[in-house]
Amino acid sequence: LRALLPKLKDRILFNEKRDILIKEWSNGANEQLESRNALNECNKQTVDICSESQITTATQYFLAGALPPSDVMDNETIGT
Repeated sequence: LRALLPKLKDRILFNEKRDILIKEWSNGANEQLESRNALNECNKQTVDICSESQITTATQYFLAGALPPSDVMDNETIGT
C-alpha cells in the first residue's frame, strides 16, 4: 500500500496539471475563434462605392482647386 500511495499522488498531480493545460488551451482556442469571427464580420461590412462619373467630377473639382457642390456627389443626382 505504501508503494502505491506515492504513485497515486504523482498521478493525481499529473492529472491536475494536465487539466489546467487543457483548460488554458481551450481558452486560447476560443479567443482565436472570437478574433476570427470579429475579422469575418468586419470583412462583411459594405463600403460605399463611387461611380466613375462621381470620381471624374470630384477629380476635376480637385484639380481646379475647388470643392464640388454636395449635390454633384449625390448618387441620385448622377444616376447610379
